Amino acid sequence: MREYLNADSYANTVRLLQDVVKGPICVLEGETDRKVYIGMFNGQEVRHVCAGPFVATVIDRLNTTATEGVFGINDADFCRLDGSCPSVDNLFLTDYHDLEVGLLFSGAFSKVIREMGSEEKLKRAMGDGGVDGLREVLLKAAAPLGALRWLNNSNSYALKFDGIDFSKFVDDALLTGDTTRMCNLVCQRSGKHGLLQDTLTEVAAVFEGNPDQKQLCCGHDLVEVMGVALRKCWGTKNASDVSEERLSQSLRLAYGKPEFTGTLLYEALKNWQERHPDYQLFADAAMNNG
Repeated sequence: MREYLNADSYANTVRLLQDVVKGPICVLEGETDRKVYIGMFNGQEVRHVCAGPFVATVIDRLNTTATEGVFGINDADFCRLDGSCPSVDNLFLTDYHDLEVGLLFSGAFSKVIREMGSEEKLKRAMGDGGVDGLREVLLKAAAPLGALRWLNNSNSYALKFDGIDFSKFVDDALLTGDTTRMCNLVCQRSGKHGLLQDTLTEVAAVFEGNPDQKQLCCGHDLVEVMGVALRKCWGTKNASDVSEERLSQSLRLAYGKPEFTGTLLYEALKNWQERHPDYQLFADAAMNNG
C-alpha cells in the first residue's frame, strides 16, 4: 500500500508540474540519472521528476489518466534475467543492468581509463583483446557478486552489500574474484552465517545457466573493480583518486550524445517522439553534430 501512496504522490507532482510548464516530462530514479539523461535531450526542454524505485508505478498511474507528454526511464536491474520486465506504456529500460553498465560499454570507458591509467600497463593488460578485453575482465571479476545480488533479490535473503571492501575478494594483480571469500564476506557482515554454503552452491548454479553478464552485473560493482585495477594492474592511482564515486562521475562527464545515440534506449525514445509529435526530445541535426 505504501508503494502506491508514494507513487500517487510522485504522479501528482508530475501533474502539478504540467500546470506550470509545457513540454515533455521524464520520470527518473534519481539525481545521477538526471545528470546524464537530461543532457541527452536537445529538442524541447525536458523537465524531470525523480521518483526513486517508483518510476514504473508512477508511469502506470499517469497512463490510467491519459496524462500526455510523460515518459519514464528505469534501470532494467535483473528483470531481463527474471523475465519480469514491466510492460508499461511510456516506460523505457536501460540496455543493460543499469545506467553505469551502459557508461562502461560506451566510449566513455576508453576516455576515462586512458586519462586515469598507465599507458604501458594498459597496453600490456589489453593484449590482443583491446578495450573490450578490459571490459571482459571487469565483468568476470564482478559477476559472482552480481549473481549473489540476483539471488538475494529473488530469494529475499536480506543480505547487506553496502560498503563492501572489494580488495578483500578481488586480486589486485590478476583482477580475479574469489567467490568463496566474497560469499563469506557478505554473509558474515549480514549476520547470515548459515547461508554461506547455500550461496556458494547457488552462485555456481547461476553460471551454469550462462547468464548475460551485462544484465547480471551491477554498474557500481564494475566501477569498484575498475578502481582496484587502476591502483595496480592498469595504473598507479591512490584509492581516493579512483573511488567508485569519482570514477562514476568521470564516466558520466565523458558520456556524450554520440554514445547515447547508439543505444536501444535512444531508439525507443525516438519512436516515442514519433508517436507524440507535440513532444520533441531530439533534434536530429543537433544530435548528429553532438
